[in-house]
Amino acid sequence: MFAPGTSPFRAKGNVYLGLLESTNRRCPGGVPHVLANVESGELRAFFEQQFLAASRYDILPLLAFSRVAAKLSGMPPLTYAKEGARLQAVRDTQGVYRFLLKLASPGLLAARIPRLYMQYFDFGSVESRSVGDRAVDVVLRAVPEPVIDWLLKVFEGFLPVAMQLAGARTIVAHADLPQRDGETRGMPLASSRLHLKWS
Repeated sequence: MFAPGTSPFRAKGNVYLGLLESTNRRCPGGVPHVLANVESGELRAFFEQQFLAASRYDILPLLAFSRVAAKLSGMPPLTYAKEGARLQAVRDTQGVYRFLLKLASPGLLAARIPRLYMQYFDFGSVESRSVGDRAVDVVLRAVPEPVIDWLLKVFEGFLPVAMQLAGARTIVAHADLPQRDGETRGMPLASSRLHLKWS
């Protein structure tokens, strides 16, 4: 539907930098081996550019790259995404988003999830709703359908790490099945809900 680099659904370069760094750690042969196994010349060319942390880039090539990296690593793609998100959380609490992530209690961090989301992505919307003592529902809407399962796994990997660093002892995160949520520019959209509890 979109050539690599042309979709309107974008992520900060920091997400790409984290992916490339973790791929070099987790995947045999690292990024060069992944790109050697990518069939699309357009996709390889997209990944040959220099990614800048604060710039925004098409999110869809990241998914295609991750599927190849997961296969080469012997992991299901969504497991690879979740593990990568855990590494991204550790990386970002020591770097670009350390003040947003580290200087918060678990409850305050949960309330900041929509703000945190917008630091990484410019598509869809996220709302954090308190549903009890030490429990929130994170509601995602109008997310590109090819992205929604990946994004939920990213949340499941990233948020528990960030909340532990904010003082939570145990965290349970699970997501509802995505539902269709309209379309934009020919792209089907989806919504879902992530249930997050901590102690």
